[in-house]
Amino acid sequence: SEAAFRVLCRAHGVGLCYTPMWYAEALVDSEEYRRANMDLGHANDSPTVAQIAGDDPVVMARAAVICARAGADAIDINLGCPTEDARQGGRKTICPKTRRYGAYLLEDTSTVVGIVRAVARSGIDIPVMAKIRLLQSDVATIATCRAIVDAGASGLCVHGRTKDNRPKYGGGPADMRPIAAVRRALPPEVLVLANGGIETRGDAEACIIDTGVDGVAAAEGLLENPALAEGGELTDLQRLGLASEYLALCRQMPSNLPYPPYKPHLLKILYRYLECDDELHERFSRTKGTDLDSIEAFVALLAARLQEGNLPAGTPWYRRWREGKRLV
Repeated sequence: SEAAFRVLCRAHGVGLCYTPMWYAEALVDSEEYRRANMDLGHANDSPTVAQIAGDDPVVMARAAVICARAGADAIDINLGCPTEDARQGGRKTICPKTRRYGAYLLEDTSTVVGIVRAVARSGIDIPVMAKIRLLQSDVATIATCRAIVDAGASGLCVHGRTKDNRPKYGGGPADMRPIAAVRRALPPEVLVLANGGIETRGDAEACIIDTGVDGVAAAEGLLENPALAEGGELTDLQRLGLASEYLALCRQMPSNLPYPPYKPHLLKILYRYLECDDELHERFSRTKGTDLDSIEAFVALLAARLQEGNLPAGTPWYRRWREGKRLV
């Protein structure tokens, strides 16, 4: 995520953070894109992994150099994104030449190896990692992971689902068994992280015990609860406190994006309150996404409602697809 949210998570126990995914083609070709998206180098924001996506080895290598020079502590090659955007190669207004990226590259091992090798040999002096999803068999997954490591990657983050298994579309739980097989198959000096199905610190601890991995990457669960790594269940007061803490960090390190991520992050943290109250949902929707004053006023309104005993909670963000509910 962007710098303010990364720093928030670090303040609550997270040890390693990733940037948002950046299109390699846009990083190379557009100064405007670099200026709006790249937010490396803030105090208290290290180590940070810069994640890049694309299908051209030369372009990916050039993007990796740009990220390294901007202060990234490692490069992550996105081989795990399962979205329609990944299938189409991203937004054509900013990356017209990219045909596909993410998990849609995984079945083309030669392209994957070419990308990893080009990034690893680009002259950067920071580690190269890759984020992948499971393939259709353990054998194929392990073979691809070995090929990625042999091409120069020193770390892997493996999501325990295939690209076709997504909770949003009725997919099942993450399968950690193949990740354990990957960990056993690779040399111990290769960093292996597990991803998928991490809602609590307890989930993360159990995953490490069950798979033998070196660490766990969380996304959806952490977006809802930036203090996930500290463990325990948040009270409503603590949740609102995290929202206020995040907004304070946004003032210290504001986003350069035309549509900042302030409201999208708060939607996830506060989702349980908006999901069951149409009035609050409507007020939040009308709040201008670039106006931190009005967003802070909305969080203050929730705090006042809580003090009055009038802040019911519904489905949490992490559970929205898993319980068949969605806030439109």
